[in-house]
Amino acid sequence: MALPLLAELNRRRVFRALVVYGVVAFAILQVIEPVMHGLHWPDAVLSYIVVALAFGFPVVVGLAWSFDVVGSGIERTMPVHAPTLHGARLPLVLACIGVLAATPGVLYYFVFRAAQHASPDRGTGASARMTSIAVLPFASLSES
Repeated sequence: MALPLLAELNRRRVFRALVVYGVVAFAILQVIEPVMHGLHWPDAVLSYIVVALAFGFPVVVGLAWSFDVVGSGIERTMPVHAPTLHGARLPLVLACIGVLAATPGVLYYFVFRAAQHASPDRGTGASARMTSIAVLPFASLSES
């Protein structure tokens, strides 16, 4: 069943749409981060943009499956009645593919990256606590 599904995804140009979406999402993240820091926006803005891009991924999969860009404009993709795809819950399958493809990036950003920023000792262990030293100005009060 996997081979006809892959052939149908290729025929409907879903993979090409996903590659283009990945490149555009990467470009958006590369541009928004310096702009965000330059305008002194909170760090939560970047998190919201990543979530929006992650939610846009299944939308792109669905649109690429349903529509095709041709020379005269956008047309609905005509289905091929293959016996292996007949009766399958295609929207659910496509949504699962989109979620599975987006999961590693979202997990890295929200779980692993957040864990790195949350630890104040940067990996030196929980038992080693950071100590601080206050340096005060010295004023000589002697008469010599």
